[in-house]
Amino acid sequence: MVLNTLLIISYDGTSFFGWQKQPGVPTIQGELERVLSKLFNSKVRVKGAGRTDRGVHALRQFANFISPFDFDPLLLKRSLNALLPPDIRVLKVVKNIPPYFDARRNAVWREYKYFIYRGEVIPPFLVRYCYHLKRELDFSILEKVCSLFIGVHDFSAFCDGEDPASSKVREVYEFGFELKGPLLIFKVRANAFLRHMVRIMVSTVIDVACGKKSERDIEEALRTGKRILSSPALAPNGLWLWNVGFELSEGINHDA
Repeated sequence: MVLNTLLIISYDGTSFFGWQKQPGVPTIQGELERVLSKLFNSKVRVKGAGRTDRGVHALRQFANFISPFDFDPLLLKRSLNALLPPDIRVLKVVKNIPPYFDARRNAVWREYKYFIYRGEVIPPFLVRYCYHLKRELDFSILEKVCSLFIGVHDFSAFCDGEDPASSKVREVYEFGFELKGPLLIFKVRANAFLRHMVRIMVSTVIDVACGKKSERDIEEALRTGKRILSSPALAPNGLWLWNVGFELSEGINHDA
């Protein structure tokens, strides 16, 4: 009996070369497949909802795999967490999900958060998880320019030049921020993302809010797709895949 199985995973991406399996370097997908293949004594392929880049973290990543035989979900979760590196944790295992379900293809939105520490000295235990920014920002301008990204746009100017996607059109449902003490936290939700897209978007709105770029630069970047109009990508350590959403009909509860 083969069973389509869902994993909900959390990880610190600092020591990994991203989600996607690559030869000769540690990746999240590679570690999961290595341990699952060992436990099932059979080659296991894992599909993830979001392909996080090198150094990017995940609070809630969703993935699925086909198990070659029946198993106890609680026992599998315990076994995975015993064998995986300590910076990858399996939060939940759900078996018998719909056989057609694919974590990547069936995701209808992904949500990322980017954490920025604005104090003079960043605490050492936050260095791996927050970008340190000392510049003063105009938050009224910041709020205004974030709204420019909402909707369907060609994001060619806001992605890495080596992104393989044939179409750079994406729909952004939400882009905003909140202040919590010294933390500035950006939240971006979209149907899908391009490589480095969130990090370039956040970098660009920060440059506008501190006077290095203008609102017109963003409007022109979205209109023309010229990468020169946007800013360099911020460091990956502040970026987190926060959650993933699926159609209710899939029977997958993203708040599980």
